[in-house]
Amino acid sequence: MGLAESDVALVGAALACVNRGHLRPTPLGRAWYRPAVGTKAERRAASKSVSAYHEAQLAHLIEHIAAAVDRYRAGEIDAYAVDETLHHYHQAARELWKFCWSGGGGTASSSC
Repeated sequence: MGLAESDVALVGAALACVNRGHLRPTPLGRAWYRPAVGTKAERRAASKSVSAYHEAQLAHLIEHIAAAVDRYRAGEIDAYAVDETLHHYHQAARELWKFCWSGGGGTASSSC
């Protein structure tokens, strides 16, 4: 069973991109990835933007913690509600970190 004509054309186009340096095979040779683009200065500026976004979103999450602690001190909620808020904060902070740093090659050490 051979490849369909459209598949052959797709593979040929991918190989042409490899030959021009646009795409490179992974070490296992099974998938393709696009190498990082942009100059070092552009990548540094993008990293700073992501870092600023990450910090702003963390500040927003911390406001929820502060509000829960204030409500606890005022007697509006109990300690279990504050604990649940802290648990949700931890989950949200972890997802935020993954969104900002684990995907497109961002430097995880820049703010976390």
